[in-house]
This record gives sequence, C-alpha cells and structure tokens, in this order.
Amino acid sequence: MIELDLSSLEKGAVDAAAAQTQEEVSTPLVEGQVAAVETPPEVIEEEVIPANPEDVAVALENIEAIIDLPEGEEGTEVEKPTQDEGVYTALAGFLKEKSILEADVEIKDEESFVAAINKTIQDNKYSGLSESQKLYMDAIESGVDDTSARNIVTNVEQISKVDETMLSDNSELAESLIKEDLLAQGWDDARALKQIERLKKTEELTSEGLVAKDNILTRNLKLVEDTKATNIQASEDAKKLEKKQIEDLKESVYGEKKALSTINVDDKLRNQVYESMTKPVAYLENGQPINAMSKDRQDDPVNFEQRLYYAYVLTNGFRDISRLQRRADSSAARKLKDAVAGLNIGMAGQGAPVHTPDKAMPDIISV
Repeated sequence: MIELDLSSLEKGAVDAAAAQTQEEVSTPLVEGQVAAVETPPEVIEEEVIPANPEDVAVALENIEAIIDLPEGEEGTEVEKPTQDEGVYTALAGFLKEKSILEADVEIKDEESFVAAINKTIQDNKYSGLSESQKLYMDAIESGVDDTSARNIVTNVEQISKVDETMLSDNSELAESLIKEDLLAQGWDDARALKQIERLKKTEELTSEGLVAKDNILTRNLKLVEDTKATNIQASEDAKKLEKKQIEDLKESVYGEKKALSTINVDDKLRNQVYESMTKPVAYLENGQPINAMSKDRQDDPVNFEQRLYYAYVLTNGFRDISRLQRRADSSAARKLKDAVAGLNIGMAGQGAPVHTPDKAMPDIISV
C-alpha cells in the first residue's frame, strides 16, 4: 500500500468509469439484435428500435425461453448485478488500479464501498510518520495530555534501544531499570534496593534488567490503550446520559398540564416550548449549539440576568404567575380610579347636585 492520495481520483475519470458501467448494465436487449446474428448484413435495412424496458425485464426473467441452451444442459439462474452494484464495482476497480484500495477488497454496494474507503484512510493516516511520531499521535488521540504523551514517547525511544550487551556492560543501567519496574509494581524504595543487592550476588542483573525493560515498555503502551478505553467509555456514558436527559425533558414538557400553575397548556404551546429548548439557533466558537434563550443571554448578559431574576421573584421562583396577574389588575384599576377622580359627574335636571371629586370620594374600585 502506498500513502493515500485522493488527488489521483479525478472527477472525469470516475465519471467516465461510472458512466461506462452504467451503460453496460442498463443497455436494454433489443429485439433486432438477436436476429442480426443470423441475418446477412444486407437484409437489415430498417432502424433498430429499442425494446420497452418492461418487456426487457420480462424477457430477462424468462431468459431460458429466449436463448437455446446446449442439449442436456440445464439452465441455471445467474444473479444479475443491479445498476448501483455495477457503478460501485467499476469505481472499486479504478481505485484498485491506482493502488488506493487493496486488490483483495470486495465491494458490492454503497455500504461496502464507504467502509473500504474509511479503512484505507484509517490505515494510511500515519503512513508518513516515524514510529515515535505515530505513538505520540496515537497517545494524543487517545486523550493523553501533551506532556504525558511526550514522556511516553521519550521513555519508549530510550528503553527500546537497550539490549543485553548494554545491560551486561552497564550495571547501573540495569539497576535503574529494575528499580523503576519494581517501584511501578508497588514496591517501596528500601525493598527495591534490597532486591537489587540480591540480584547482584546471584549475577542476575542483566536478565532481570531485560525483564524490567519489557515491563516498562508494556506499561507505557498500556497507558495509551487504557486512556483510550477510558475516554471511549466516558464518551458512551455521556451519550447515554444526554439521550436520557432529552427523553426526560420531552416527557416533562409534553406532560405539563398547567404552565406556572395557572395557564392551561395545549399541544401548540408544548411544541413551541420544546422547540425553543432544543432547536439550535447559533453556535459557540467550539462548535457547541445553543438555543434561542442561550443566545439572548450571550448577546446581552446583564439585561438578560436582570429580567430573569425579576421574573423569578415576581413568579415565586417560576412557580406561580397569579402574582403578576394581580399586579397587572391593580395597576389597571388604579389608572381607572384616577381617571374617574378627575371628572365632574353631574346629575341631569334643575337643582341636581354636582359632585366635585375630593379625597373623601368613596373607594368604589378595589386596588
């Protein structure tokens, strides 16, 4: 395999391959063509008219009745490729010819074609990197932080170079590897040093140093795999939690009978509330979608918070809107009383008293 180079996938070449295959698959069997094999060329004078596609389909289903088979040979049903299968087969052949896909990859439909392309991309994403660079990128993609990833790469690079000759010539290196391995296994410092002294006496520093080397390498690589597995599990758990939260939210919204303990809720209002909570209207710099209310808060945070807490206080923690209604009624009633107080209300007829508003005016309007 060579490095994935999609630049060779020229649109014209692909279109030509697809068009050619489509033509081969979809070209109908014409009635005149069968006869043309047995009829001398000079006899064919009329223009050949293609058969009706429906007639062709019927003919293909009864192919044994059209083509004479050799005597004694029974007809076997041949699976005919669909038009889509022919297109994807042609594209696969083109990509194999350009060494973009491996020769043994089998492609029959859209699903297998996409799977093959994704696998090729995955297999070749690190093709131009060294082993150390590949390890670093794998660690970063697994969720290991940059500092830890660099330490892992450095340790692996250095320890991979150690061999038996180096350890036999350098007892301090052997002791260092053995001590690091023992401490990683949970030994304390004093106990690890005693173990090293015993190994010196039995002349096993070199052999135990090689064991320690392999353990340290395995431990570094396992850290990358464990981090990857942890992050994958965390991602799956987050998706499950998000799905449950959405389900709970939908159940809560559509199960509401009265909004703020006062307003009757119908399906139209439920739909509006649910949409306002779940429909993205903008995106943050990190790509996170936000709904309309979050966008209002982001656009004008000070005024939004002020209005939010006024509403919170006036509705007793968003639990009762009746207080707002009483305040609205009180305000309207007060305005009506003031308007009435500013009028001179007279009685019709001679000698009828005229009422001049004063502070003693009866409080006929409840405020």
